[in-house]
Amino acid sequence: MKMHNIGLKIKKHSPEILMGMGVASFIGTVVLACRATAKAGEVLDRHQSQIEDAKEAQKLIEDPNTLLQPGDEEFDIKKEKIVIYTHTAVDFAKLYAPAVGLGVLSIGCFLKAYNIVNSRYLGAVAAYNIVSNAFEGYRSRVKEELGEEQDRHFRYGTEISEIEVTEMDEKGKTKTVKEKIENIDRATVSEYARFFDKSCPEWDPNPTFNLRWLRANETSANDILNSRGHIFLNEVYDMIGLPHTPEGAVAGWVKGNGDGYVDFGLYDPNNESARRFINGEDNVVLLDFNVDGIIFDKI
Repeated sequence: MKMHNIGLKIKKHSPEILMGMGVASFIGTVVLACRATAKAGEVLDRHQSQIEDAKEAQKLIEDPNTLLQPGDEEFDIKKEKIVIYTHTAVDFAKLYAPAVGLGVLSIGCFLKAYNIVNSRYLGAVAAYNIVSNAFEGYRSRVKEELGEEQDRHFRYGTEISEIEVTEMDEKGKTKTVKEKIENIDRATVSEYARFFDKSCPEWDPNPTFNLRWLRANETSANDILNSRGHIFLNEVYDMIGLPHTPEGAVAGWVKGNGDGYVDFGLYDPNNESARRFINGEDNVVLLDFNVDGIIFDKI
């Protein structure tokens, strides 16, 4: 039982283990390569000495005053050089073989770790898409049977409340009437929602300026989506000065999917924060983006 659990833990953390082995192997490769380079001078000196000896032998054979020994006339410097270069190459191969071997092992560890992480990522994306498709199917059935309002109510956990508003009748007289509004609990907004407030570099105390600036960036995001075909949520966060998030690196919008446009949720009538912001009653707004979901596998 314990061995089984250990095996599962090793499998679970195999990418980290392989990355560690890859880094260690890479360091070992550098160390062995440095040691081999330090000894390479001896191989080069020996090679140069053998070449010089071959040249001297050739000169002696070509000198008519030299007394040749049996077989000396068969000496061929070209063949001798080939033999010398071959031996030198073998010496270098033996010298650097450990470093090369560790280098290959290091690359193998990195590639294996990447393959494992990539396969797990693809599996997570596939699982997410199954859940997402099931959820969208559920929503479409609710819309068909109960309507858009009930779909919004179930999705966001909305609550109906009454507010008093002042209206002017045809005779120019003002009267106070009660109006029902649908409020969205901020705790039920999507995980992509963020507040645009004074923590953002481009925020301004003037709500009108903030509204124009946000609308301009919403237009720019849609221009990128239409021209490039996709845009990541983190890119939109960058536009309005919000910090990156892990989900923002893989989620976003793809042309031809979802709503087909980028919406900051500024004109969502069911978002109390947006209503107050649009009406100039508040200079802080909760932006809830209509993200298509994970788009990494759809680009």
